[in-house]
Amino acid sequence: MRRNLLLLAGVIVVCIVFMEIALRIVSPGRAATMGRRDAANATKYGWGFDGHEYVQILDPDTGTVYGDTLNAGGWRDEERTIEKAPGTYRIVAVGDSVTYGAVVARNDTWTAQLQRKLRAAGVSAEVINIGYGGWSTDQELEALVREGLAYKPDLVILQFCVNDPPGNRYYTSPDPKFKAWKPFFYELDAGGQLARHDNPLFGAGHTNWHDRLIAIAGHSQILNTLIIANRVRSLRARAAPSQIAPGAAHPPPPYRLRAQRLEHVKLALGLDEATPLMRALRAHLDATPTEAELGALVDGAGEAARREIVMRLLEDRFFFDNELYTPDHYADAAPFDLAGPDWRLTDALLRRVAGTVRAAGARFAILNESDEGLWQWTRYWHMYADTPTNHERALAHVKPLAEIARAEQSYFIPNVRPYERTRNDNHENARGYAAMASDIYDFLHGDLKVAP
Repeated sequence: MRRNLLLLAGVIVVCIVFMEIALRIVSPGRAATMGRRDAANATKYGWGFDGHEYVQILDPDTGTVYGDTLNAGGWRDEERTIEKAPGTYRIVAVGDSVTYGAVVARNDTWTAQLQRKLRAAGVSAEVINIGYGGWSTDQELEALVREGLAYKPDLVILQFCVNDPPGNRYYTSPDPKFKAWKPFFYELDAGGQLARHDNPLFGAGHTNWHDRLIAIAGHSQILNTLIIANRVRSLRARAAPSQIAPGAAHPPPPYRLRAQRLEHVKLALGLDEATPLMRALRAHLDATPTEAELGALVDGAGEAARREIVMRLLEDRFFFDNELYTPDHYADAAPFDLAGPDWRLTDALLRRVAGTVRAAGARFAILNESDEGLWQWTRYWHMYADTPTNHERALAHVKPLAEIARAEQSYFIPNVRPYERTRNDNHENARGYAAMASDIYDFLHGDLKVAP
């Protein structure tokens, strides 16, 4: 009996080893698609990937899975050489998930599309992508100093997002886990000068059971495959066609009548608790109705004309989870605080980047990603009241970014075209990246006289 059990255990072990090897060959994807804390680049930037890793990107509108192998440096880019061929115009791009390409194939990122546009116009150009999801200006500065400037770029483009300023001050978080995210932190000293420090807490916040399981899964292709399959299944269950270009039929998204979601409906439609719709929704609080059931409920409450909006706001979407949707929040978006510590540190970091690039003999340009297209996306989901004040606040960072660029003898790339987003995520889709690449191309043509 014991011998049979040992034999069975041996067969199971052999099967597991065989499956592990086979999956590493056939389906080598990682559960992390935006970066890992145990990768080689993580020791430099907080998270990243190893060279030649295979990653998978999920389209939130269609559930399509894009897979590609990172280059030798661990970047979502083609292979590059440090040496620059004569006559080549080289651009190094740093940024966050927008530059990385969080929801699109690698060929659809703005860097890849810009490189194709330039080459199609006869420019011998390289647009090198060294961005990771979740990065802030501090990590972008580190990447330029450590790696980006070694490529001897003619131009450095830094992609800005409105979540960069709080990310730059992560070290001031009261949560020990957040304070341990990066191996360094920047602050303004008593004299207002930018100072860099090594982070003594780096890595200390990643020892809870969840992070340990993720780390274990990262070393097992069997577990990685199961995690990815579950993510794909979940995403496809929530997939819905883009509001601009619907494709083939998609399954209806899940609905959930949470209390804060009902508050959102009430604010967006200008209702009060006495209206038939609010009474009907409250009667089904925490229910998860089907599309047909919810549609019938809305129609029965006399809101058939606004059914599409109501049902959209009751979709179970991740970006609604942390929103409060109080009357004050909805009517008046928080102003962009130019006098606050987040922006003052970001201002100093951007100026340091500009000076560092200038000292290396290259030009520097800031690309604003949080544009009119993002405002349109927030309005599609009715996150704020559609008022001139809220619109102005949503774009209040644009002018100070341009002023920093001008003061540092650098450039600000104008947002001429709205950057379209995916319906189910606030990242740009392929058309949004095409618009971004066109704006940069026009800038290269008009301001730098690079493109014909």
